[in-house]
Amino acid sequence: MADIGNNASPSKAEAIAAWLKAHVTRDTLTAAFKAVAMIGIGAAFVWFGFRYVWSGDVPKIADTHDVADEWSKSISRLGILPIFPPEEDFHVGDIWAVISQDNVPNSGLLNRGFRIGHLDLRPDIIEASKGLPLFAPTAAIDEKAKFRSQPRAEEARDAAEGLTLSLAAFPGITLNRAEKKTAAAGQSLFGSAAERDTEEVEETRIPVAETYGAPVEAAMAKLAQWCTAPESAPRCHNRYIRNLLSFGIDPRVGKITNGQYDIDVRIQVVVRVFLTRTIEHHQRTSGSRGATVRITGDGTAQAASSTPASTDPAATARANAAAENLAKAADAAQSKSAGVAGGSIVQVGAYDLQLNEVFQRPLAFGYRAINLFPLPDPEPAR
Repeated sequence: MADIGNNASPSKAEAIAAWLKAHVTRDTLTAAFKAVAMIGIGAAFVWFGFRYVWSGDVPKIADTHDVADEWSKSISRLGILPIFPPEEDFHVGDIWAVISQDNVPNSGLLNRGFRIGHLDLRPDIIEASKGLPLFAPTAAIDEKAKFRSQPRAEEARDAAEGLTLSLAAFPGITLNRAEKKTAAAGQSLFGSAAERDTEEVEETRIPVAETYGAPVEAAMAKLAQWCTAPESAPRCHNRYIRNLLSFGIDPRVGKITNGQYDIDVRIQVVVRVFLTRTIEHHQRTSGSRGATVRITGDGTAQAASSTPASTDPAATARANAAAENLAKAADAAQSKSAGVAGGSIVQVGAYDLQLNEVFQRPLAFGYRAINLFPLPDPEPAR
């Protein structure tokens, strides 16, 4: 009988094992393990680095809600309550139902409300201004003089005059925020880099502000009378105010969680108004981000860096210049890295919001008020 086992050809598995034994050495395995480890570490670095740099978004055009929020924040920094949009029909003695505390995140409801009445505080304002000094307007300086020739005596008040406005000075507010993030990775197989550059500038100026106000004691006394008068008392009750704000602004005003309202409301009485005939508000934001990835022989990589955003008002021109700089940097990175393959991505964005107006009559842009809790709802008749 023939010996079949000695003459049979080796199996595929045995052939592969023999090839690996002949060609794969310990040094080959070590080199392959290092290559895989370097690729894994590099990929992890690139993923985390690019995610850090690429987080968020480049600036986009602000919507109406953003404009109102930014204006309100700017005016609140002056130490007064904001009015958006600034309006003429806002007076000392107005009674408002407002949302005073918002426990709902990012709802944008704070300080929104409706006017529910008006107190005639004109006699109290005029009476309070009697006897107060009134100084002469600032004189124009003569071209040849070194200082202003200013009258030292106060001016006489007209006994029959109505309400008078006093000057108020507010400093211009300028807020700047710059941010730059960079991430890069490189090794023997590939190189990569990413960069993000953003700038935000906000300016608010009230060149000339005027104000008038009423004594707080007089306002509180007349509000107490208004809230007890039969024809107006229901408008001071909690149910009336919450129903008004729920239907007119947001249904969540009436929502109760764990026995408490999610949103607090108040009755506000305006006791001082700040007016202006000119408003200068400027908000500009620009940003750029870019990334480049190269599969190379030497692993060289260069961040696609951009020129820091300028504070020049021409936001569009600034964004175009940033895009051009990023594109040139990406091309430079590719030419320096003897690349086999790779790619780049560039994104820029900017918006510029301006309000520079002189108005026919003064507009109210801020105010001060006293706040009261709504009155408890009356017990239903039995």
